[in-house]
Amino acid sequence: MGTDTDLDDRHHWVEMSAVWMEEEIYDHVNDYYNYLPSYLSNVYRALYTNQPGLYQYGAALWPKYLSEKWGRDIIRDIWERCELQIGPNVFQNAFSDAIEQFSGGEYTFGQALSELYIWNYFTGTRARDNFGFEEAGEFVNYLGNPIQIPDSVREGSSYRFNILNFKDYPFEFSSVVGGFFYFPQVMGGFYVRFTGVHQLDSSLTIDFKGLPRKRVLGVTYDIVWNNRLMAYNPHIPTQPIYIDPVIYAADTSEITIEHDLLQQYDEFVLVLSPFAIPRANITYIDDLVFSLNVADTSEPIETIVISDPYPNPYVISQSGGQDLYIEVMQPEPQPIRMQVYTISGERVFESEVEASRTTEIVGWNGHNEEGDIVASGMYLLYISVGNVDRVMKVAIIE
Repeated sequence: MGTDTDLDDRHHWVEMSAVWMEEEIYDHVNDYYNYLPSYLSNVYRALYTNQPGLYQYGAALWPKYLSEKWGRDIIRDIWERCELQIGPNVFQNAFSDAIEQFSGGEYTFGQALSELYIWNYFTGTRARDNFGFEEAGEFVNYLGNPIQIPDSVREGSSYRFNILNFKDYPFEFSSVVGGFFYFPQVMGGFYVRFTGVHQLDSSLTIDFKGLPRKRVLGVTYDIVWNNRLMAYNPHIPTQPIYIDPVIYAADTSEITIEHDLLQQYDEFVLVLSPFAIPRANITYIDDLVFSLNVADTSEPIETIVISDPYPNPYVISQSGGQDLYIEVMQPEPQPIRMQVYTISGERVFESEVEASRTTEIVGWNGHNEEGDIVASGMYLLYISVGNVDRVMKVAIIE
């Protein structure tokens, strides 16, 4: 792949921060929305990419992330550090030092980038209240259509991907397939999305192998991948996003998503944001290939198991549309009957699920059979599967 970065990366910081300054002064104008598609459609590219178009202007999301995370003074601090830097690596050196200082040593430049790419994902229709960019849900183009990261963009006769999607397990994947390209550049972002995870009877284990180092123009760079795992429910915008606190920096890592977590979210996303060491004399690095091996970790279910209800207590006003649920595991799929009674023995709800798999979820939204919210109090849940019955108490709060 050819070089499309400018090693004197002050030029890119000039453009990014100029757009940021304009937005700070004229907050109501939002001109930067017009630049965002050029950046978010090419989010796999290095942050200091020099290509025709509006990429550098849309990359104003980087200084916006920094100022919304640590306050506006960090932007001035970076500019002052740029003045003191000598050589081509102003971008990486100034940012590394400023981020370390303003975060109190809790973040490196690479870790901040990994969080930027998480914020970038939750824009447009994926935006969540009280998470990420303040205006993330307002990013729209001149037609009023939401602006967010697309799965892929066409480049000539092939496609370049930002987001990979998997829904069938187990599988193996390599990031170079024919004329299609599935990998990020250093200081770029990339997403691997897993859906349909509720079909699994056990945990999901992802074996990740990335390029450990890259030699460019006589210099060898160690690659720090800074992978992050996150999860969310697209149809429940009020539910908090799950972000694994572990940063998987190694080129080889095993990431296990436990079964109970798989049942709580519809989509899991592995965020790749590779970084390079040493930080001096950084040059353009592309072709960061990687592979995934997702094994079938399911074990045969020999007996019927009925989980405790979750959440308990169930606060209807804070549920965000998510049901109270019970997980049922059984050797062979058979109908699951759920009945809900008051403590005094009055039935308020009944349902039956025709299970199609060995692990099934049954839920209740805290409403009676007429569709009205039940009164706050203790209730009894009766779950019947085959010849197994279980009675559980659950607290309901309006």
